[in-house]
Amino acid sequence: MSQGSSRAPVVVRPPSRFPLGPSGIPLICCPSCGKGVEEYKSKKQGGRIFFKCPDNEQYDPNSCSFFKWIDSYLKMIEGMDLYTPEDGVVGDDFATPIAHVVPAHLDADGDKEVTGKMATGGKMDVMQMLVLINLGQLVVMFVALCVMFLK
Repeated sequence: MSQGSSRAPVVVRPPSRFPLGPSGIPLICCPSCGKGVEEYKSKKQGGRIFFKCPDNEQYDPNSCSFFKWIDSYLKMIEGMDLYTPEDGVVGDDFATPIAHVVPAHLDADGDKEVTGKMATGGKMDVMQMLVLINLGQLVVMFVALCVMFLK
């Protein structure tokens, strides 16, 4: 290399506790039986990506039932802690959040280009709403108990 040339920064994908499928999405353990989930492309659905347990047999009611299309699978793994901050350290940068692990050429259906905006706070919004609902229920129950004791 000559003195005047500079190298572009290298982007390193942080190691995951799970292997990556052909699309670059982590293949987690099946929540039902614990075996490694496998990634496939559907022949009947125009190449749509899906994930299933290796023990999932289509017409066997005794087999594992885990099956997810890519959009459901991404929502499921979005909140999981697949990377640790130490694993993804490159200089001052930390691991990429799972919402951004999806390759840029895939959307939730697995066949369209992503425009760059992905919902990362959706699960937190739902959790906050559930907490507020539970707090409201507690207040109503407390008021009902107070009224009941005052009678």
